[in-house]
Amino acid sequence: MASILKVDKIRVSGGDSDSISFDGSGNITFNKTVSGNTIPIELLNTTTSTDGVNTIELNDIFSTTYRYYKIVCTDLALKEGTGGEYDGDAKLECRIKLSGQGTYDTGGSAYIRRTETFSNANANYAGANVTGSAWVLTPSGAVEDGQYNTTPMNVEFTVYNPSSTNTSQGVYIRYELNYVSYHPYRIGNRGHLFHTSNNWTGLSLFWAGSGEFHAGAVFKVYGFK
Repeated sequence: MASILKVDKIRVSGGDSDSISFDGSGNITFNKTVSGNTIPIELLNTTTSTDGVNTIELNDIFSTTYRYYKIVCTDLALKEGTGGEYDGDAKLECRIKLSGQGTYDTGGSAYIRRTETFSNANANYAGANVTGSAWVLTPSGAVEDGQYNTTPMNVEFTVYNPSSTNTSQGVYIRYELNYVSYHPYRIGNRGHLFHTSNNWTGLSLFWAGSGEFHAGAVFKVYGFK
């Protein structure tokens, strides 16, 4: 009769190293040790879009447990339009939820975007300084639909201390996004997003207007202590 070996913890030690810890429920924690300092990195949330969904909500992902976060979104694409080649002037936008709020914040001037746009159509796009009720992540125009198997959109966010309760402190996000517009041009946007309030609990991405996500977009949230 074959025996079963149960492993509770694996640790690689010595110098700069990695360690992988397993708990009794099968959860895995990865730690990176650099010159004696351990930097815990944990995957907190994975969400995959279904066909025809307008909004992806990443609820309860922020807490005081982690100092900053990485949110990586891959294979984002518009669902194919039913009335024509493009689904209107669909723009990808983003909002956050504040602690104690039941819905995502829509404050008229709470969202501030400082960004630059670059494109193969024009290598000298100017930077933008915009305020509004959401962060518009694709400000250069409509995104081509039906891109899932050709040129999907990818975006990465770095969120700094979103659960701070310092009353005078807003929160910054650094982001970078690349996509193909309906022109079609390869376009990239990068820069900083700022919200005038802190103590966040969640983040959502959505298509303005009638836009809908293609199935298969993956959203991952990582926490760093």
